[in-house]
Amino acid sequence: MHDTFLLKKISESLEQFCRDKEIGILTKVEITVNPDSHVTQESLMEELKNSMADFIGKDLKLKVHIKNIQELTAYINSIEGR
Repeated sequence: MHDTFLLKKISESLEQFCRDKEIGILTKVEITVNPDSHVTQESLMEELKNSMADFIGKDLKLKVHIKNIQELTAYINSIEGR
């Protein structure tokens, strides 16, 4: 359940970044989550497609790293877009 909120917050943060930096399409996103998180590349991609479809291209490369960080936290490591 909490991962649903984390997925939503990641999506909101990425969308706001795109708006602020005038990025039309995301091409690459890398994030880090806790090993106990249920955030996966598949679940994050699904969330992004549903919540910010205007910013998601067919060629989006999404990578989710697992590292011992605080629970219910995600670090956005890198964002690339055009």
